[in-house]
Amino acid sequence: MSGLIIWTYDWVPQGPRGFVRDLRLRWACEEAGLFYSVRTVPFDGRETNHLSRQPFGQVPFLSDGALEMFESGAGLLHLARKSEN
Repeated sequence: MSGLIIWTYDWVPQGPRGFVRDLRLRWACEEAGLFYSVRTVPFDGRETNHLSRQPFGQVPFLSDGALEMFESGAGLLHLARKSEN
């Protein structure tokens, strides 16, 4: 995979709604003019592939080429550094 990919849930139940922070990453990409795509993972039945990237199965998860990270704050710092170039 290449380029910026923001991973999020395909659906969020009422309880955790508002705590999924993928919007922060999307907004930062828009403001910085960075091209990105969004991919989704199922909330129920998260796959082994996603769990191997984020052991608790949480989102957002950011992929940038070979670099992969979770936590929206870390992703925002990465996007800020990337937009400086």
